[in-house]
Amino acid sequence: MGLKKILFTLFLALSTVGLTSYGTLATAAEDAAGVKKGINDTVAHIEAALKSIADKDFDAVKQHIDASRQTSKEITGDNFGAKLQLGSDALAAARRAAKADDFATAETSLKEALNVYKKMQGM
Repeated sequence: MGLKKILFTLFLALSTVGLTSYGTLATAAEDAAGVKKGINDTVAHIEAALKSIADKDFDAVKQHIDASRQTSKEITGDNFGAKLQLGSDALAAARRAAKADDFATAETSLKEALNVYKKMQGM
């Protein structure tokens, strides 16, 4: 009887470890997909902001800059650290310039941010 209890307890312990490992792998995959989506969405909004500058739709520029800053918050991970900060700084500079109606400077900052986030897409 003692051996059955030991084997049963061992079976339960191993089952729990297996489920925990599977859950961790699933969470990691979801996190990676979320980060990739965050990068792609950020790039899309930056590109839309640049197109809006070309079209002289300055309200849309401001909206896309704000949206790109919001979607960039979904990007996490130590491997993005310095690049993420550079991209975030460039978006903040673009936002400040756009708020001051300095769309030439906003465009320069957006191009810098786009370059950073495109590099992150390739990582």
